[in-house]
Amino acid sequence: MTVMPSYHTSVIKYHSNFSWLCRAIGIPCLAAEVCSTYKYSTATQGFLLSAVATFITSLKTRHKEQVTGLVNAVSVLAILGLSVTDGNYMHVAASILFIISGLVGSEGDVKVIKMARVNVLHYVLVAVNYCIVWGFAQ
Repeated sequence: MTVMPSYHTSVIKYHSNFSWLCRAIGIPCLAAEVCSTYKYSTATQGFLLSAVATFITSLKTRHKEQVTGLVNAVSVLAILGLSVTDGNYMHVAASILFIISGLVGSEGDVKVIKMARVNVLHYVLVAVNYCIVWGFAQ
């Protein structure tokens, strides 16, 4: 008999679902907020719509990851482009770190630093969050 039950499987399932929600809804909403900050109302509405569309279409298609990836790529590139033109270097850094997080991935190890990719991914995402917040504070 174990004193502490194992929640490992449930935690992995919930983490995967919430991670997908962050990518499907969170990143486009973040792009919408950046567009709103720089007064691009049409783009703001477009990214909000893309968040809803990504969520709805993922329920009925087997291309869930491809659609999410496409919306994420467009969202991050929009944040990068607007941030460069406005000179908001913290949002530029956040965009570059988003791209790096996608390249790092979550499977295997980064041999150069002898660390699991999933750990590097999470450290990079923490840095993204700091850069986003500091960028909005400017």
